[in-house]
Amino acid sequence: EGNGLVHFSNTHLILSGAFTFSYQVDTAVSHGVAPELATMTLFHGTNFKNWDTSIEKPTYHMHSFSESTVRSLSKQTNSRQWIEYNRTHLTRTFPSGKRVDSSNYSPMVAWSNGCQMVALNFQTPDSPLRINDGRFRENGGCGYILKPCTLTTKDEFLKPVSSRLSIKVLNGSCLPKPKGQRRGECIDPYVKLSLYDE
Repeated sequence: EGNGLVHFSNTHLILSGAFTFSYQVDTAVSHGVAPELATMTLFHGTNFKNWDTSIEKPTYHMHSFSESTVRSLSKQTNSRQWIEYNRTHLTRTFPSGKRVDSSNYSPMVAWSNGCQMVALNFQTPDSPLRINDGRFRENGGCGYILKPCTLTTKDEFLKPVSSRLSIKVLNGSCLPKPKGQRRGECIDPYVKLSLYDE
């Protein structure tokens, strides 16, 4: 049991021990899907109205949001309810359809709200895809990462834990010359570091 993030090819799935998957298909309601197919399907997508309504739905109901909706929902004052929803339900996020160049959005906002399936365009090796790759290397590349305790516990009094990060540069090679110069040695090289945190 526990909560975590699972890597499946192009998507991620955070599993929670709180999920229950026993359900009945209501054949009286037309879903536009054959009842035989619906009984074989584990999760059913539902439209989002508000978090109070969503939390009351069965745990096999899930939401799918585009990146613009993810940004919008995370800025709202009730975004804590989204984290609460993601403790027992699934949320899938995906890049905007306007990304015709197959670029990616940062998965950090979705992950920090407890989203389990964060779809990315794997054909573009950009910064968000490198963040995703680094995230799934945390546990030896096994494809499963536990959620932080701030996303799995209902304790409202959890305080952020500060950490100290030390970086030691072991080697540098092929360092460029100062801008515009063709001769001479490299002077004053520096290391650029990007740090991403949930």
